[in-house]
Amino acid sequence: MQEREEYPAGVPCFVDTGRQDPDAAIAFYGGLFGWEFEDVSPEGAQRYFTATLHGLVVAAVGSQPDMDWAPVWNTYVRVEDADATAAKVAEAGGKVTMEPFAVGPAGRMVAFDDPEGAALCAWEPGQTRGAQLVNDPGAWVFSTLHTGDANGAEAFYGSVFGWKLGPADDDGSAMVMKPGYQDFLAQKDPDLPERLEQFQAPEGFGDVVATMMPLSNGASPHWDVTFLGRGRRREREPGVGARRRGRSGALRRPVGACRAGARPGRGRVHRQPVRAAELSERPLRWSPATLNTAVASLARGRRRAGGACP
Repeated sequence: MQEREEYPAGVPCFVDTGRQDPDAAIAFYGGLFGWEFEDVSPEGAQRYFTATLHGLVVAAVGSQPDMDWAPVWNTYVRVEDADATAAKVAEAGGKVTMEPFAVGPAGRMVAFDDPEGAALCAWEPGQTRGAQLVNDPGAWVFSTLHTGDANGAEAFYGSVFGWKLGPADDDGSAMVMKPGYQDFLAQKDPDLPERLEQFQAPEGFGDVVATMMPLSNGASPHWDVTFLGRGRRREREPGVGARRRGRSGALRRPVGACRAGARPGRGRVHRQPVRAAELSERPLRWSPATLNTAVASLARGRRRAGGACP
């Protein structure tokens, strides 16, 4: 494994979740993914725990105010300037929900909703750059935007982060790309272009930083996250109603909370639709539904910490 030390601007770099009962979440995710936790809460502040796997930071769990909020996983996108990002969000039609502020020496952040109301965060790094391990069993693989307006989303996120959409798949899903990201990854992984060619990845796959899916079943626009599963288990997070089932280990939870991906090396995976009652199966392809398996296939033979995608 190779420790991830940096992310370029415009690339998702970290995920965390706020819970009214962080101890229960720590016990659940520790058992599910093998995470170990360290309490890094500042004195007098709300509780915050970094999650590590193989000694490398992969995510975090914190406490949230005692309010009627559904538990969600938050995605942070690396930016050069949190204040400038907040201005871009407002200019592009989004809503800043938390003005830029310093998180001690770790960095600065801003939280916002896109024009449809999907929530996202931006991170200006200080001492903390982002997740040190991704694309590994038990680690974060990618984040997905569920939207009812793909063209509007492309315009908004293109203005804020410089993202572009790839061609839509049959199910309406699309790759979200940050031009130049593959070049950044290849600086420390020079074999990446060759692996992409061997995999017959579509044009732009090396620049993928996220995925986009159309809304389904009346869900509201939102972001969610996907972790690479570690095997077949059945688990339920206390008080949340999550369950992990099936060959892929898909983790079903309230919309926006979490998804766990396929087991590495599998030729077929299960897709977890939003609020679906049953798991469905589809062949391996480039689409976001199977991007985690593509990542595992590309990394097989050289397990590494790369970008969130691929």
